[in-house]
Amino acid sequence: MQLVYGGRDVTPVDGDDLGVRAEELARVLREPLARALSQGDHGEHLAAIEVFLPRKLFDLPVDEWQLLPGPAGAGAGEGDEDDEDDDFVDERALPLGMRRTVVVREVRRNGLPPSPEWRRRWKGVRRGPLAHQTLHGRPAAEGHPPGAGAGGKYPYYGALSAMSDASVPVYCGPVGSGEGYAAMRDALRSGHSVVLWRRDQHDHGECGDFHRQAAALLGLAGHADGLHGPIRDLRIRLADPDTARAHGLRGKIAVLFDPPDRSPYGTESMRPPPLAAPGG
Repeated sequence: MQLVYGGRDVTPVDGDDLGVRAEELARVLREPLARALSQGDHGEHLAAIEVFLPRKLFDLPVDEWQLLPGPAGAGAGEGDEDDEDDDFVDERALPLGMRRTVVVREVRRNGLPPSPEWRRRWKGVRRGPLAHQTLHGRPAAEGHPPGAGAGGKYPYYGALSAMSDASVPVYCGPVGSGEGYAAMRDALRSGHSVVLWRRDQHDHGECGDFHRQAAALLGLAGHADGLHGPIRDLRIRLADPDTARAHGLRGKIAVLFDPPDRSPYGTESMRPPPLAAPGG
């Protein structure tokens, strides 16, 4: 774990050469993540969270992690309205994605010099306007029917390469295995730096609503740097089941936001940590 300053200099915060199982990461990383964010927050500015992951872990629910352990069995938005502790306000108890920018980056790609395609597409999404496309190249209404699978060695590369530079591929399903995993591989090969997907399990019939929701979000954002506010607002609304139902909102949304204008991962120069922000 490390703090990054302007994408160039880093401060190591914590490390573990042995590793843990994916389901234990939220618990193991809670304290070092809280420490890193207390150092990264500055004045009125909150530090963003960029999680460098292999594709198999892209569906990790980092946006739902909390810096304070919640009540046993309680999830985001759950709890007793009459809880005697309800008057105690500690924003660290909120899921990370409801308060901060939380995005995924591809760890292996970021260890290499950026390709021309990656640079070109990043320039396109930075300029905008963002255009909704599907990660699998089929019409959005088809969703991801059961049994849909990759055919051939590069099944999605052609469609993904043909998209405009300001296109954002969207997938209605997890990408850590199956069709989503193969399609995400081809999206990275063809240089895409922004991808949206639904990382939770769901009924196939919900995909039409999800794609309409994603298209509206991209239209509201306009360009890559405008995505963070609408994504955070969507996560807040999705955290309340009544609000989500009232507005027809669907899914746990995840974001690949992977700019190529950084030093290759692991090669940044080191700097000492800053003083912690007042109050942590």
